[in-house]
Amino acid sequence: MFGVCAGIADRFNLRLSTVRVIALISLVLFFGLTAAIYIGATLLIREKPLVYSGREGEYSFWRRHHRDNWSRS
Repeated sequence: MFGVCAGIADRFNLRLSTVRVIALISLVLFFGLTAAIYIGATLLIREKPLVYSGREGEYSFWRRHHRDNWSRS
């Protein structure tokens, strides 16, 4: 809902579905604690910036790919 699972998955390089399953299991087993941690994380985790700040190799790949399309047209 607030991107907490997505933020955790992105930060620790995990699959989003894995983090969501763990969060769901935690919510069922430890409702109060999980809810408190989720709300706290919602308030503490910063919003993801609009500017790409990922791995340099991936950024270079997409930048090259973008330039190749422009040079062909």
